[in-house]
Amino acid sequence: MILPIVQPTQLTVANRMIDHIILEIRAKGTTPIPGEHNITQYARLHNGLAGMPYLRFYEQHRPHIQKVHGGDTKAWPQTLQFAWLLRNGITHHGGHINFENPNYPAVTWNGLSFSPADNGKPIFAAHFTTADLIFLMRDVANHLDSIGAPFPVD
Repeated sequence: MILPIVQPTQLTVANRMIDHIILEIRAKGTTPIPGEHNITQYARLHNGLAGMPYLRFYEQHRPHIQKVHGGDTKAWPQTLQFAWLLRNGITHHGGHINFENPNYPAVTWNGLSFSPADNGKPIFAAHFTTADLIFLMRDVANHLDSIGAPFPVD
C-alpha cells in the first residue's frame, strides 16, 4: 500500500487545505516519488509521527489483550506478536527492531518476518511503511473485535 507524503506536504507548505488523501495498493518499490527528492529525513519525521497514534491504539488495548491471551507474548497470535514487537521498537529502541531474548521465535505478519537476527534494523524502511502500519492496525482491530475487546473510552 502506498501512503503519499509528498503531495500532502506540498499542500501544507502552500497553506492549502488537505481535503483527501488517496491510498493506493501497489507492489513495493514500483511507485517512484515524483521529481527529484531526497526525503530521508522527512520520512524519518513522518514515520515517527505516524508511530504516535499506533502507540496510543496499542496501549489502549494492551490490558484486554493480556487478559485474554496472557502475559507471555510468545503465546499470542502472530499478528499481536508483530504488533507487540513494533510497539517495543517504536517506544524503547528508536524505531528499531529489538528482541531482548535471543531465542525468541520469529514473528510474521503479512509476509514480513522479524527475528532476533534483525535486531537494530529500522522498523520503517522499504520493507515496512506507514501504510503497512495502517493495515496492521486494521488486522489488530479485527482480532480485537473477534475477542470482544471493549472500545476504549478515553
